[in-house]
Amino acid sequence: EEEEEEEEEEIDWIDSNDNARELDVAGDERERTLRWNEDDGVHRGTKKKRSKKARARDTTRKAVHVVQFLTFYLDAVCQLIYLAQYLAMLTKAMKVRGFLGVGWCQSFSLLICSILLLPVVQLPTFHDSAKFVYFAIGTLTLSVGVFTYEVLLRTPWKSCAIKPQFPKVSARSKFVSLANFAYAYGGHGLYPEEMSEMQEPERWPEVMNWSYSISVPVYLFVGALGYRSYGQATEADINLNFPNDFGNALSIAFQFGQCYYSVFFCNVALCSRFEIMLGVDPTDYFSKNHSLFKVNAFTFRLIFRTFFLMTQTLVAAIFLASKGDVLLDLQGLAGSFGMALMTFLLPSIMRLTLVDDAKNNRWVERFAYLSILFGFVVIFSGTYGSLADLRSDMNIEERRMDTCQPAVTRIVDERGCPTSS
Repeated sequence: EEEEEEEEEEIDWIDSNDNARELDVAGDERERTLRWNEDDGVHRGTKKKRSKKARARDTTRKAVHVVQFLTFYLDAVCQLIYLAQYLAMLTKAMKVRGFLGVGWCQSFSLLICSILLLPVVQLPTFHDSAKFVYFAIGTLTLSVGVFTYEVLLRTPWKSCAIKPQFPKVSARSKFVSLANFAYAYGGHGLYPEEMSEMQEPERWPEVMNWSYSISVPVYLFVGALGYRSYGQATEADINLNFPNDFGNALSIAFQFGQCYYSVFFCNVALCSRFEIMLGVDPTDYFSKNHSLFKVNAFTFRLIFRTFFLMTQTLVAAIFLASKGDVLLDLQGLAGSFGMALMTFLLPSIMRLTLVDDAKNNRWVERFAYLSILFGFVVIFSGTYGSLADLRSDMNIEERRMDTCQPAVTRIVDERGCPTSS
């Protein structure tokens, strides 16, 4: 009986506390209502201002999503073109002229690459590809090694009859170069998606320190040595400047795998966003059917991502039908209007507006304003230069319409020397 009485007292005490909390909440709500009614006009104005800010914020967010989509959609198209070129070079080195009676041309290389990409683009998230990234790192290391070997072994500036040419740089080529500079750091646009899947997101600064301490010296080394070696004959796909030897074939084979991963890297962020908007769980496979589409998550991803890849293949085929080196132009276009925004403008603006003024020291603030200025220069000049070069290289009026065009056109001989000045 004593225990029952204690339990009843404890229940009464809990009930009284709950009632008190309910009264406090009701009182607070009543107080807010009274304050609202006291100055109804002011509050209506505040509500209207808030809704405008909310609409502006939503519009900005949607605009950034659109830019991100176009940028990495175009980036995936660039990687598809690389894949088609790599496959064509490998088959040419192995003297493969066709397959089952079909001539090995650019459209066939692109089709094979798209079929090979179908399995990897079905991976739902970045986390599911964690082991594959080690292969991409190994590939990059090997590629830099082969590049150094090919250049130093051939020394084109000494051994070639036609030495590297360094003509006067035009304003348009400067613009395209700036845009490709921005493209080199275009991965910034997917940092939020990567951070969201980290087990310890607070360690992101360590990721940045390691990434830049490795990538920046590599970029400077490869860019300076490559231009010193080949001058104006430098191709966006540097392997086209190398002879058909074992080292080049090995580099191409590994870079094929790297671009294979890059297409997945671009598409997983784009496709998963659409899937989440449509109510498809990215971590689910077969457990439940979608209420609207009546299929499980795996089947939806299979259909949707296959169709998405088909559209990119079609766009890549259109650009491959051109005579010029459209890769540099496409990379510049993606780098100028999209990656410059997400690399220079948005991070600097957020630093100035969201971080406490006390933490924005004078030098950081100056650097942020300088980044914003540089970003605007790259966006406008790079977009203009890339579009102008792209139109010239595609040469729409004289586009080759034969059914089996060569997938790559080499401008060097078997020793890796330019064939024309």
